[in-house]
Amino acid sequence: MKLRINGILSAVLWASATVAGCTNGTDVVHAPQLWADDATEEGRRFLDVQWDTAWMQGGADDTVLANPSVIRASSRGVYVLDRSIHRVTALDSLGEPIWSFGSRGGGPNEFQNPRDMRVDAQERILIYDPDNMRVVALDPDGNPIARIPLGDVMQGDQMLPISESRILLATYGHLAPMVVLNWEGAVVARFDLPWGDFAQLSPVSRQGLLFGQDEAWGYGFSMGNGWFGYEGLSARPDTGRYVEHTPFPILVQSSSGNTTVRRLAQLVSCSACTIVLDEGTLYVHFGGETELMQRLVDTYEWESGDYLGTLLLPRWAETMDVRGRRFYIGFSDPYPQLLALDLSLVRDNP
Repeated sequence: MKLRINGILSAVLWASATVAGCTNGTDVVHAPQLWADDATEEGRRFLDVQWDTAWMQGGADDTVLANPSVIRASSRGVYVLDRSIHRVTALDSLGEPIWSFGSRGGGPNEFQNPRDMRVDAQERILIYDPDNMRVVALDPDGNPIARIPLGDVMQGDQMLPISESRILLATYGHLAPMVVLNWEGAVVARFDLPWGDFAQLSPVSRQGLLFGQDEAWGYGFSMGNGWFGYEGLSARPDTGRYVEHTPFPILVQSSSGNTTVRRLAQLVSCSACTIVLDEGTLYVHFGGETELMQRLVDTYEWESGDYLGTLLLPRWAETMDVRGRRFYIGFSDPYPQLLALDLSLVRDNP
């Protein structure tokens, strides 16, 4: 099985190097915790559900998908970002390919290691292409309509439209990593997450995922145990907590001469492999280390943050998206595939 951890710093998932004083040795680095280890846990409550396959795309002989890295659903169907081949593919509501856009390079219709893709309220498809220092906007038919310059904004992995004319980037910046741009590429706001200890987290520990719908959005940790919510640019007063406690990872810091290297003490599964906000429900795709690895989707009420129950996917997934009662799950092992699954008969187990 292929474990994947998306997030703000996938490029430095295993190690980050900094210049330090002339020291030698190895230290264990513990991160501050968003929630205490001894906080009361509810325990998972599985929901009784039925999954019906609406359609499937991909397989051993298929050439439409190479690696469905990012999936974004819309009223028209679903869009797939294949990072490995630098291409966006649009599928209709029956899973049939409509158009594709992009190839590798620095030209006007090319991408260089695209990191994220979103569909905004106007059905525009936005592709975050930091190596080419731009965000590319396509209309629903796959025609380019804008190329938003990033200027000197530090790179990152995550992007989210938060209004008709504003785009949020989660960058690699240590302080004020959240950057808001307008469609001309001008920076209109910079801010930090509403947690005093956030700046103390290492680049590895602070990895996270942006999620949102309309003016409601948030940032959830990929290897921590909670999320922060926003309405527009105003932070919500309550901090969300994943139902299963997942402390931030322990790092090992090795120093030699003037160089310090930090790495994970051990392989860590994602506590949030994907996060989706849809119709007032937050869906957190949990990784875990059991036989149900990457099959659990914990659900929460957005307004209150209350845990609602857990859905068990019919198979493990690397990434997913949700629109209404339809779930789109993508995976690439043993072959790249995308499944559209309809959810029904949801109720609490007695």
